[in-house]
Amino acid sequence: MFTNFGTTGKQWTPQDLIHVSSEVAGKNLSSLFQKYIAEANPLPVHDCLAGAGFDGLILNYGGEAQVTPTANPNRLAKKIRENLRTNAQRPER
Repeated sequence: MFTNFGTTGKQWTPQDLIHVSSEVAGKNLSSLFQKYIAEANPLPVHDCLAGAGFDGLILNYGGEAQVTPTANPNRLAKKIRENLRTNAQRPER
């Protein structure tokens, strides 16, 4: 986005954002944008956190959250946590 729009002064559209986001993610994100941006459905924050073995307290989507590890994560959650720790320890590029 920065390369295509930030340095050029060209105004981006929501479609540009969907296109670039999908390109970066490696899959079409248009349904995600439709459901959670255009229709303004609440994000499944609790489900995503639970899948990674975390509990979360989200306060009105105001940018404030408290995230804690669950006491007995399953195997997948343990793997996700390990990947998060590993990636957090890598120096920025």
